[in-house]
Amino acid sequence: MCTFDLITPGNCRTNGSVEIVCYSGDVKRFIRLVNGESSNEGRVEVFIKGEWGTVCDYGWDSSDARALCRSLGYTGNSYARSNGYFGQGSGPIWMSNVNCAYRESSFFDCPYGEYGYQNCRHSDDAGVTCK
Repeated sequence: MCTFDLITPGNCRTNGSVEIVCYSGDVKRFIRLVNGESSNEGRVEVFIKGEWGTVCDYGWDSSDARALCRSLGYTGNSYARSNGYFGQGSGPIWMSNVNCAYRESSFFDCPYGEYGYQNCRHSDDAGVTCK
């Protein structure tokens, strides 16, 4: 489970990305959305093992997008984007075959394949639009 406090919109400046920090034991994990036209959309990137990487769109669907958006504090509809919709990332592709079931309180509670072990390319980077 990942708990966090929301920042009231309008009280800070943004560069178009949103980040959340999650702790699992002593492991710190981050999520951010990049390359979107606003802070509620973009390519999904996760910070694992000290490095930013992307999420593969293999199996990426509305359940996964909803869990990710909920982790970022959004409660409305969410839309899964695939095939590098928000551009191709760089670095490792950390996660693939994400399989959320709508009830996870954190994106990192969703089942997924082993970190960094998948046959995926950055042209398959997952993205979301959160409402």
